[in-house]
Amino acid sequence: GNGRERGGDREGMGWREEIEREWDGEEEIEGKGGEEQEEGEDEELPYDVEEQLASGDDTLDLCFRKLRRLPRRVCGCRHLEKLYASNNRLRGLPEGFSELERLRVLALDFNKMFDVPPPVCRLENITRLYLGSNRLTTLPPEFSNLLNLRCLWMENNFFRRFPRQLLDLPVLKSLQLGDNRLRSLPGCLARMASLRGLWLYGNRFEELPQVLLRMELLEILDVDRNKISSFPNLTRLAGLKLFSYDHNPSKAVPKARDSVMLVGEGAEELRQARAEAAEAVAAAKAEKEALEAEALEAAARGARGYRGRGTAIHSILKNGGLSTGQLEGSEGGGGGGGGGGGEFEMSLILRKRRRRRRERRLEGQKSSFIPFCSRSLSLSLSLSLSLSLLACSITLLFSKTPLPIHSQSVHPLSLSLSLSLPGQIYCQGLNSVNLKKKKNMLIFLFHF
Repeated sequence: GNGRERGGDREGMGWREEIEREWDGEEEIEGKGGEEQEEGEDEELPYDVEEQLASGDDTLDLCFRKLRRLPRRVCGCRHLEKLYASNNRLRGLPEGFSELERLRVLALDFNKMFDVPPPVCRLENITRLYLGSNRLTTLPPEFSNLLNLRCLWMENNFFRRFPRQLLDLPVLKSLQLGDNRLRSLPGCLARMASLRGLWLYGNRFEELPQVLLRMELLEILDVDRNKISSFPNLTRLAGLKLFSYDHNPSKAVPKARDSVMLVGEGAEELRQARAEAAEAVAAAKAEKEALEAEALEAAARGARGYRGRGTAIHSILKNGGLSTGQLEGSEGGGGGGGGGGGEFEMSLILRKRRRRRRERRLEGQKSSFIPFCSRSLSLSLSLSLSLSLLACSITLLFSKTPLPIHSQSVHPLSLSLSLSLPGQIYCQGLNSVNLKKKKNMLIFLFHF
């Protein structure tokens, strides 16, 4: 109790003494033979463990063996890559343990270790280390030598401060510090850029540490069973996928991105609301796609109608660079990209038809140009003849000299009349009548 009040190292020593007294009392029930056995040679190992050691396998399982110390024979198995020694009574490891240079996975959880054994800090190739459910309060400075460590589980220990040795581990991705006694996190925690999963459940946080809001690459954050009364806006954590906040005084659901899975009070209702909204959006999208499919099917039916006239559409598509299979795909109205192809083919057909109409109009204009010129020439000659007849009639009406038809000196006004037989007959008849009859004939000619 006095050690806890003074703080610092004395505080850690006070907790250690309290834990030792508690756990040593449990060991006394097992009898006094344990200490004598611990001071002697290695314990006799079960037959299946002997088989594992002799097999040369790279994995050794020593869990639930009630071992008080690790057999020295294990240190000679330098081929080991995975060693599981959980749920024993280990307090340390032999010095020769550091010779297991190929070891990558080491499980020492559920033992009775007050400190991390020094040989562990010399295993530079280790990637996964399980130290949960021990009596740890601090980490040795040499712990920062584990530069390849990716996964570290130290839950259910007695850490009251965040171990700063962890800040120097460059590739640490998963850190389990649940069920400890942490109240705050250092601001330099943001230096751990590789960290993706952080478990802080069962601690003593009264508010969410602000440094966590700067760790945008975090994917899993667990703060269950703390004393947090309100949560800040978590939308800035772009990489967050799971946020667990259950069993906290806060009643409001934390605000996070829609892609984040929330675990806690009110999260299920929010998840249902999001699911309903997503279903509504999906239904609207499906309805829109159905309408588009109907429109494409109508266009395909129109294309099939055009096909009934023969192979004209297929020849048009062939000239346009499209195949018959593409037209049939568009008529079916299914498959990826079929709708877009059908619309393109229909637009191509319409363009071909309009171009044909223009070509027919141009051909019609060319073919009707010569008859038009002939008709124009005929009308011009007829109009010229009529005007000539009218001019000659007016001249003869007011002239008393006969118009010589067959004489060598031809009157200028009679030139056009002499060009045709009807003109000559008319002039001869007009010369043989008197003035009154000339007027009547002139009126007749005018009406004609």
